[in-house]
Formats: sequence, C-alpha cells, structure tokens
Amino acid sequence: MNENDEGNAAMSGKPSVATTDLTAGALSNAAPAMPAADPVLDVMRRRRSIYTIGDSCGLPDEQLIAALENVLHEVPSGWNSQSQRMVILLGDAHRRLWNEITLAALHEVTSGERWPRTQEKIHRFAAGHGTLLLFDDVDVTDGLAKKMPLYADNFTNWANASLGMLEYAEWLELTELGFEKHQVYTTMELRMKCGLGKCGRCNIGD
Repeated sequence: MNENDEGNAAMSGKPSVATTDLTAGALSNAAPAMPAADPVLDVMRRRRSIYTIGDSCGLPDEQLIAALENVLHEVPSGWNSQSQRMVILLGDAHRRLWNEITLAALHEVTSGERWPRTQEKIHRFAAGHGTLLLFDDVDVTDGLAKKMPLYADNFTNWANASLGMLEYAEWLELTELGFEKHQVYTTMELRMKCGLGKCGRCNIGD
C-alpha cells in the first residue's frame, strides 16, 4: 500500500489493510524475519521426521498418556464434534502391532523384491517405545451429516482436517515434553489395518 492508497482509505472511512505475499518469501532464498522469542515457533522448528527411532523415554508412561490425552481434548474440531479418537500402544501391544499385524498385512500387498526393505522399515518402527493411533469416530461424524444435510458433503473433510491438526499437535507436545527428533516418527500414509474396524476410511489395498 502506498501513501496515496492509505490516504484514500482514510478519507473514505474504510480501514486500511496490510497484506503480505507469502509466495514471495517461499520463492526466495532469504529467510523471513522471526520474533526474538516465540515458544510456539521454537517447538515447531525442533520437530523433524526421523526414520530411525529408539525405545528410550524419559517420562513415566502414566505422565506420557496424560499429556497426550490433554492434547486430544484441546484440539479444535468442526462444529465442535470432538470426534477424534486415539489408541496408545505401549510395550508388547506396540511391538505386536508392528511385528505381527502390520507385517502380515503388508506381506499380502508387497512384491518379493521390495519385501526385505519393507521388513527393515517396520522393524525400525517396532524398536520404538510406543505407537499412537489416531482415527475419526464415524458414528459421530456421519450423525452430524444426517442432522445437517446442507453440509453433509463437508463433514468427512472437516474430520480429516481435525485429525491432521491433532497429529501435528501431539507431535509438538512430544517435542515440548523433551522427546528428541530421533525419538518421534509420524505418518498418515501407512497402509495397514488398525484392527479396530471403527473408521472404515483407510481404503486398505486400494
């Protein structure tokens, strides 16, 4: 906005609006200016995807579970549906998910030459301390769609958006709790059966 634009806005009684072209910064090599201290951005910067994880955990499991549950209750959802659910697997339940259930499901859809690499990747996940499964309670989501048919086509998208926010928020919480980047891995692409039969939207094998 130039000076004339600002003057015209003031004369017309309309509020002046400052806009920022985010694509300009994305296409340049210059890093955007950051606030001197921003705890939220600090946690976001420390979060990274690491494919080799370990079993170390500096917190008692009870404290870890409580922290993850608190995040679940605070993440927003469309129409305040609160349809997001999670299952926390630790110990033998975590290892069985990867070493038995996941490997069995993937073996059916993985070609022979790719199988050794797939096994190696799954065994790395099994070496972690636990697994957090996130899903949408479709009974809640579909129920809202029936009550409000005008928006029926949108509720699944809203639910998926809330799940994305929940996954990211849980990841940031783990970072804030002191988990290092080599201790956390997240994916929304793993093609496996959760064993719950609740969501029905993962399209296994498609």
